Amino acid sequence: MAFNRIQAARLLSAAEMELFKASLSDRLPQLDARQLRSAVQRTRTLRDKSQDLLRRQRLASQQRSGHKDGARGVDNLRTAHKVQALSEALQRFEDRVARVEAAQEREARRAAVAQQRPPAQPDAPRAAAPRQARGGRQQAQGDGGRDAARQATKLRSGGLDRIQAHVASQGRRSQARRDGRR
Repeated sequence: MAFNRIQAARLLSAAEMELFKASLSDRLPQLDARQLRSAVQRTRTLRDKSQDLLRRQRLASQQRSGHKDGARGVDNLRTAHKVQALSEALQRFEDRVARVEAAQEREARRAAVAQQRPPAQPDAPRAAAPRQARGGRQQAQGDGGRDAARQATKLRSGGLDRIQAHVASQGRRSQARRDGRR
């Protein structure tokens, strides 16, 4: 059962209600990671306190009524609902902490990767080998032996894996065939 503000206000104390309100979606994004961790700790403490109270009430009810589960009718129902409301708030806080920490971790990884990358050389000339191979391929489409040799040379000079080069060059060969038909 998801509790709204009105239902929670009937069950929770003022301090507990402030935490419950802070866990709702309209106020939750305003909290930073430190505030979220603090709220998780306070909410967990209050929930555990209510759970302990519920256990004590059930034991007393067991002894008094003789029922095995300790719950009879509406006995301890208010305390059980209070535990549920605080558990919901705690879950929302924990989910938000996980999302915030994951976002911080992604940002840290991006920054580390950016620092490891060598600076780009904006005016670096392109390698001449791929241009020559493309020009030679268009001239010698019918010669399979020379084409295969050029492709092997291109693979070695480019440092690409054979499979990646195959996938990349497949489209070029298909386009060359289509261009030759026009």
